[in-house]
Amino acid sequence: MRSRLPLGLVVSVALAACNLVTGATDLQVATENDSVPGGGGVRDSAADQASPPPSRDGGSTVDARLDAAVDARLDAAEAGCATTSATSLLGSATPLLGFFQLTANTNGLAGGIAAATPIPVDNFDASFSYSITHTGPLGAGLAFFAIAESAALLNCLPGPPLCTLDASAPGFAVILRTSKGNAGDPNVPYVTVVDAQSYPSVQPVNPPLIDASKAYTSVSTIDAMDLPPLATFHTMAISARSGKVTVLIDGGVILTGVPIPNWSAGRVSTWGIGASTGNGSGFAERTVVGAVTFNRCP
Repeated sequence: MRSRLPLGLVVSVALAACNLVTGATDLQVATENDSVPGGGGVRDSAADQASPPPSRDGGSTVDARLDAAVDARLDAAEAGCATTSATSLLGSATPLLGFFQLTANTNGLAGGIAAATPIPVDNFDASFSYSITHTGPLGAGLAFFAIAESAALLNCLPGPPLCTLDASAPGFAVILRTSKGNAGDPNVPYVTVVDAQSYPSVQPVNPPLIDASKAYTSVSTIDAMDLPPLATFHTMAISARSGKVTVLIDGGVILTGVPIPNWSAGRVSTWGIGASTGNGSGFAERTVVGAVTFNRCP
């Protein structure tokens, strides 16, 4: 029997304000013909495959779609609240029943979702639900990132980079690390803020540990065609104000007022969520995210 969408996640989408963009719904019409890159890179979401609106001036439907997209972006920019949804898929990410599966429970994978259009990322509120389940040794974890690079140029690598880190452009990430890459790495699971270019080469010092029950769930079996159980989902909320970040998980404060490394006001960035499994044999976890919201005008 297929499991229903988790009720709490559906409610969170229904209550989102008009200036919150829900990325999880943008790919519900994805087709089985979408190709999945084996490594980094990005492919168009199914939102681009939906039926285009009729032409307004008798021109081609492609022209009409481009005109509409440009008009929408100009309107948002003029309003000072340009907001994007995470509709670009990275690496192994695939749509799953209105959610996104970033990684399967297989080692050597990395996947993510990213905003299609870079925007200035200063003050914002972001929120997403996540489920990390595993049947053996844990994988690497996940990251909410904002990197000054287009989605097409983001790397998505397995292991400690958590898909998009070790970036070639400035940025930062809020990471949930679920296993160590090396014996000398900090204890896990932890949540912290890192520089997107220097991590994982530069490891955090004494990052705050979190309760393992908020990070991942050990299960006996995983049905790759169905959503994870409701009880395995948690919600991460991230608020950025003037170069400082506050992070909550399931309503509990994990980080508060943590400075963003090398923060620069007005930096145009692509935001998104990435995850990866381990490079070693058996180090894996299934990561599913959904109910993604991003509010640029908090």
